[in-house]
Amino acid sequence: MDAMLGFDDPSLPLAVVAAATRWEEPPRIRHQVTRQLMRWCNVLFVEFFPDPRHRDRFGFRRHDPRMIADMADPHVSWPIRLYANDPVSHGVVNRRFVADIMAAVAAVRPPGPPLLFNFVYDFHEIMRRTEFAYKAYICYDEFPKMQRRASRPNRLKWLYQSRLFQRYENQVARGADRCFASHQPLVDKLRPFNHRTDLLLHAHEFEAPPAQSHLDAHGRTRVAYMGHITYNLMLPWLDAVLAQPDMELYLIGPVLRFDLERYAAHLGFTHVPPLTGQPLLDKMAEMDVLVMPYDPAIPECHVQTASNKFFQYVAAGRPVVISDMPHYIAMPAGVIYRARTAEEFVETIRRAHAEDCDEFRRLRARIAAENTWDKRGDQLFDTIRRDMGERFPLTRESERETTNHANGSER
Repeated sequence: MDAMLGFDDPSLPLAVVAAATRWEEPPRIRHQVTRQLMRWCNVLFVEFFPDPRHRDRFGFRRHDPRMIADMADPHVSWPIRLYANDPVSHGVVNRRFVADIMAAVAAVRPPGPPLLFNFVYDFHEIMRRTEFAYKAYICYDEFPKMQRRASRPNRLKWLYQSRLFQRYENQVARGADRCFASHQPLVDKLRPFNHRTDLLLHAHEFEAPPAQSHLDAHGRTRVAYMGHITYNLMLPWLDAVLAQPDMELYLIGPVLRFDLERYAAHLGFTHVPPLTGQPLLDKMAEMDVLVMPYDPAIPECHVQTASNKFFQYVAAGRPVVISDMPHYIAMPAGVIYRARTAEEFVETIRRAHAEDCDEFRRLRARIAAENTWDKRGDQLFDTIRRDMGERFPLTRESERETTNHANGSER
């Protein structure tokens, strides 16, 4: 490793984070947990991309005195279809990734055995390494069942892949000292393979209160969705909002596999490019009602207990209307409203807006204060400390006096 890329305080313990995410992407749970780990230790954030099409750069990039990103290099080019469907090929490539990661750890020269936080559900090879003092698997989605996204899916292929991928994830869970999952159905799924599996809910990262909301000059209800604008949104529900003469629809965030052109000519529609931090909080606070019209039939939506988005919405002080996802967290009146059809969605938005009041806003503020990423980081810290006992290498004294991270928002 280039000496210029070392950590400012090399005496701190090292945490290795394996994630199928670039650090520069819009922040998500992988980034938020990494920021929490940076309160107590140095972090090597390893970007894990088996698909050669996504590996456009290798090597180290320093992003913070306590964080270095490394795009792992398996030193082999392998067809992604073969890697995905053949366990032998999968193992060959992953073992090459492991070798590269361990070489990166050696280059960092940590003062003691590193800690591992693996976000990659099918990277069980890394869980076998004995060099790590502690190994955690953090599961944030129903990955094994997320394969049927084609317009005409092959059911036999899906059955084969879902079982193969679930076997990989089970091996990851078995190899962990503890598993954390962001949704209760995922906790229940992993516990037979690792009884030390905890719920680690999403949270929000905002500190400053939102700016005063702006009233619309036309008296229309501002309805907004914030996050990845993609296939899991139910188009008829969005169409139903735009069909209302007294409503406006805002979609805030990056566009992935979604045709925005269908709304381009509609006067009541606005797309807002991705925002983070205070600008995002202020934009959400300009809205009247914030929504999550997810399709509950999609596996990653069906299992949701609470998303990062929800706590961001609550921090913005606005009522939230969601589709009827069966496992979603229960909240008091005035916080979450549920709808089962497009027509009910529109009616519920109107009711949520009409019922909004100072009492409900104060309630949302209390819920937001109890669900910050700093509190989740404290939960993670305390759990690892109990697990490791005398081997625990971290101290709260290593936390910064003041954080200098510009926290973003999960998409």
